[in-house]
Amino acid sequence: MNIPMITGDGVYDPTFIDIAGRSAEGTYVTFGKDPSGLSTSKTFNEKYTAKFGAPGPYSIYAYDAANVILTAIQQTGTTDGSKVAEYISRNTFKGAFGDISFDKNGDVTKAPYVVWKVVDGKFVEVKE
Repeated sequence: MNIPMITGDGVYDPTFIDIAGRSAEGTYVTFGKDPSGLSTSKTFNEKYTAKFGAPGPYSIYAYDAANVILTAIQQTGTTDGSKVAEYISRNTFKGAFGDISFDKNGDVTKAPYVVWKVVDGKFVEVKE
């Protein structure tokens, strides 16, 4: 079959293209927008790159998640999961990817997902 593969965010990684080679061409992947141009991510990108090299696709998400949890622990003065979770659910956090808040189910209220396509061995955001 010669049809494009459509997959989720677990495939948005250069390793996929490295392993799949030419077979990756035309694959569609859902994933967040490229944060490198966001003013909120500038400091994160600079510091991360200086210490570890270029951020991976999930680096900014891990950074923001860790900071949300650490902020909640600091503000509540406890590591009690239910108290930390309650604090997180009631607050908005400034993250490298922008403001982060959660709905009553614990899902982020804003998830800027887009569709990417592998073109010439690179992920390219689909605009149409």
